[in-house]
Amino acid sequence: MPTVTTYDSVLAPTPPPPERLRLGPFTNWAYRLAGILQFREGTLRLGPAVLVRFGEAFADDAGWHWPIAGGLIVARPGGQFSIAWEAGRLVSTIEGYSPRLPVPLYRLTQLHLHHLVTRIALLEMRGPLPSPGVPAEPVRRLAAAAIDIALCTGAASLARRRRPLVVAGALAAYHVGFWSLRGWTPGGRLLGLRVVSRDGGPVGPAQAAIRLLALPLCLRGLRARHDEIAGTQVIALRD
Repeated sequence: MPTVTTYDSVLAPTPPPPERLRLGPFTNWAYRLAGILQFREGTLRLGPAVLVRFGEAFADDAGWHWPIAGGLIVARPGGQFSIAWEAGRLVSTIEGYSPRLPVPLYRLTQLHLHHLVTRIALLEMRGPLPSPGVPAEPVRRLAAAAIDIALCTGAASLARRRRPLVVAGALAAYHVGFWSLRGWTPGGRLLGLRVVSRDGGPVGPAQAAIRLLALPLCLRGLRARHDEIAGTQVIALRD
């Protein structure tokens, strides 16, 4: 039975407390996916379905480890999931895992979701400090957003067929493309703003898509909830 190994890490100059290191990845997964994905009683669940069942956690000098004991996405027990702080980085690994999906299909589907969710969980465990840069002022963020909306609206007005789905797709491609390829949109560039991951690294396409999907949540309480969920931050570029 073939097995796979995964590796994810984020910059974390300060190690998190041991208890947070032990509980962090599971509580953060549940929080990020609005409670749909939950960890309880030694299992990782998607709604009522047990995706992965873990054995008892144990610690050593390398970090915390959870043996993989079974579940719907596990072909056979074996391997382990680990979290550690190593040389200024938070690191998550899976070793000896046997996916139920054929490995080529696993790499095309489940693996990408695993990297996305794990990265966001690691960024949350890391916390907001030290900040990757000077947080951008709300006024500048709003002004940049207004410029981007004006640019997208102007481009849409030139199209012969202004179907809602086409316009929505163009808006999504505009933001996800610029955030993941450049770290800024034209509006953000004009106002001297950049979108980065919480550890200062670049924003990946999947992370940018999560940020965009969560954008409406910022209207609730006027908080940058989309940045909290996606593990991102908007910083001001140096003059």
